[in-house]
Amino acid sequence: MRPVYFSILILASIAIWFFALVNLFGENSGTLKYLVHLATLGYLTGLTFWAMSKRGNDSKVTFWKKADPDFLGGFVRYIKFGIGLNLIILAPIMIWSNWWPYHYNNQTTIYFYSEDRTNSLTVIDNGTYRFVTPAITNELPNRNFAQFDIRSVPELGDGVWICWHNNQGWDLTIDKAELLKSDLDTSKYHLHTELPTDGRGIPTEIKYRQQNCAVFGFYLMELSPKTGAIVEIK
Repeated sequence: MRPVYFSILILASIAIWFFALVNLFGENSGTLKYLVHLATLGYLTGLTFWAMSKRGNDSKVTFWKKADPDFLGGFVRYIKFGIGLNLIILAPIMIWSNWWPYHYNNQTTIYFYSEDRTNSLTVIDNGTYRFVTPAITNELPNRNFAQFDIRSVPELGDGVWICWHNNQGWDLTIDKAELLKSDLDTSKYHLHTELPTDGRGIPTEIKYRQQNCAVFGFYLMELSPKTGAIVEIK
């Protein structure tokens, strides 16, 4: 095959790899991890066959030849030291990136307990989605949880508003979030994506400022006021 096809494979693999890696900072997705693996394989395959296609040429193997530049050369003109520079710099980085998503942890886990510790919930936040479950856990649950999309939540107004029920349940609000799914028992766990409003239609926290309720702000990562719950941040 012509070297230009391997060059296209290399370029496409780099683009897919970069896209998947950047998005992994915001979402720990299995699909994105798979794309990183696939892109790395495509890059190494294209690089290997590109180099093999150059064997037998009298000219020096390089990604940039002024006399006869190939397709990849126009994109990576700065790589004038040829294939060796790619193998030394980019290839190891791409190989390492296949390990990194499984060890990089961008999620925050917060345990909330009622003041008498008879009631609890866990909030797991990865910056894009927020998971809420009655269980105390540091792993994303498979069931008995609610998932919120928090991308539209303003940073300064980001919080969790909680009121504990006597029946081991709770009332919880994440203002301006979008509830994506929930399989929680609705008779015990009440979920809201908007704060209550007063008679003028203005959002108010009065309900959550009462006894046995708590307000946690993500901007300062603390209760305000420091009553109504016990918080443990992992």
